Amino acid sequence: MSSGKPVTAEDLLRRTTFYKVGHHGSHNATVKALGLERMVDPRLVAAIPVVEAVAAIQGKGRAEPGSGWRMPFEELYKALQEKTKGRIVQGDGNPTVEKRAFRNNPTSAKRPVKIEHSDLFVEMTFDLS
Repeated sequence: MSSGKPVTAEDLLRRTTFYKVGHHGSHNATVKALGLERMVDPRLVAAIPVVEAVAAIQGKGRAEPGSGWRMPFEELYKALQEKTKGRIVQGDGNPTVEKRAFRNNPTSAKRPVKIEHSDLFVEMTFDLS
């Protein structure tokens, strides 16, 4: 039900429970002070659409010679680890490690996020009731 009060970006960030990380987790896709730091919901989980090996190949010649792109950006990844208590799903992530993070740090005792991996995708189920 609407209270008639406008919803602000800060309101939305404060209530964010699922964050699809922008641009493969690059350094310029997630604002820290005006974005990630305002995501304070203890149920926060993140998805990073990146395959590190592909980013490294595609970035050859654009970054430091021979290095390619290093994505996700290490500082952003560390901040996400802290904010999500390790609940991160990554394009080339380790399913065993990811499942363990969700099991050891559930989003809710009564209604935790369920996570299932296949060869082609990761399915996350959120109980929104």
